[in-house]
Amino acid sequence: MQLPDGQGYLPGGPVKLLSSPNREGQGGMARGSSSNRALVRGAEQALNQFKYEIAQEIGVVPPTDGYWGDMSSRQCGAVGGHMVRRMIELAEQRLAGTPGQRTH
Repeated sequence: MQLPDGQGYLPGGPVKLLSSPNREGQGGMARGSSSNRALVRGAEQALNQFKYEIAQEIGVVPPTDGYWGDMSSRQCGAVGGHMVRRMIELAEQRLAGTPGQRTH
């Protein structure tokens, strides 16, 4: 749910939405800006490690040199999609107050 001030609401309380409209009414991705960065300072290394773990789990051979640009869009999308699924699962478990056990 979007509130007029660009805030959203989750059961745990209000949260700042990632792409709230700017003054011109456009989304936050206007004018070539990129949101491809960690929102929590210091999380970059953990997210990068997480990406390699997910790639191995789904059978994608991660690049040894760290450059993902030569990977197909399908492979990178699969890794990113599985990362999002896992993060949503972890967030749901945290909201429910259950220990971090995988459901599948």
